Amino acid sequence: MATVNGTPVNFTFGSVAIAITNITGALFQNISYKKNTTRALVKDQSGERVTSAHADTFNSATLKWVVTGTGLAAAITNTTLNAPGSYVIITACATMPDLVHATNKWEVISGEVTGANDAVKEITLEIEYAAGIQTFPATA
Repeated sequence: MATVNGTPVNFTFGSVAIAITNITGALFQNISYKKNTTRALVKDQSGERVTSAHADTFNSATLKWVVTGTGLAAAITNTTLNAPGSYVIITACATMPDLVHATNKWEVISGEVTGANDAVKEITLEIEYAAGIQTFPATA
């Protein structure tokens, strides 16, 4: 167990601090989280701002991890990207609790796999959470 002396800080995810049920073989390296809105400005005749209106609130995050597996074949299988429009289900994140929502479903916006001869494969997913989006396909 690690020893931390001095002022406590929240700086790591820990080995079991984040749980994503539909991503396997993920050793999380970086997670960024933002709150977003669409902003409209109203200006007076002089061009000065008089109103700042925010609508369409949503959260966005970027997940980045090193791909792992119980063996090489499993690691290769785990290198498959989640498709845009699919969902990532975050059920726990002790150090970033805002990532866990009532429905736990984040929509995948885009993904990228990088690798090199002298480096491990890394996956980066751009995800968004908007409370108004239904978390199932629309009916015909």
